Amino acid sequence: MGAPTSPRPPAALPWLPAALRPAGLALTVAGGALGFAALARGFRPRLLDVKVFALHARYFESKSFQVIEKNVTLEMAALLLFGGLFFMAFARDRVETEETERVRLWALAWATCLGAALLLVATLTLFGLGFAYALGAHAVVTLALASALAAASRARTALARRRGATP
Repeated sequence: MGAPTSPRPPAALPWLPAALRPAGLALTVAGGALGFAALARGFRPRLLDVKVFALHARYFESKSFQVIEKNVTLEMAALLLFGGLFFMAFARDRVETEETERVRLWALAWATCLGAALLLVATLTLFGLGFAYALGAHAVVTLALASALAAASRARTALARRRGATP
C-alpha cells in the first residue's frame, strides 16, 4: 500500500462565466423597469397579448389545462428579473481565488437561510393568493441576497487589503 494521500479539495462549483455579470445587471434593471411600468403605470403592450397554455388560471372564471389569451408583460418582467439576478448571483469573478469561492458559498448559504426564514413566516401568515405572491418574492429575495452579500463581502475584503489588513 502506498503512502496516504492528502484529501483533495472539493472541486469548484460550475459557476457561470464572468461576462454574464454585466448582462445580469442589465436584465435585472430591464425587468425591474418593465415590472414597475406594468404595475404602477398600467403598461401592457399589445405585442405581448398572446395565447399561452395555462395549468390553472383564475380571472373571471377558473380554467385548467387550457390555452388562454393573456398579456404576458408581468411574466416577461419576472423572467428578466429572475434571469438577471441569477446571472449576477452565480457568475464568476474575473479573478477567481479560493477566498472568492468561500465568500460566494457563504453568501449563498446566508441568502438561502434568510429566504427560508421569510418563507416560513409567509407560510404562517399569508393565505390564498398572497402566499403565491410570497413564493415569487422568495425567489427574488434569495437571488438578490446572494448577489448583495457576495458583493458586500468582496468589497469588505478588497477594502481590508487596500488598508494592508487581513479581513
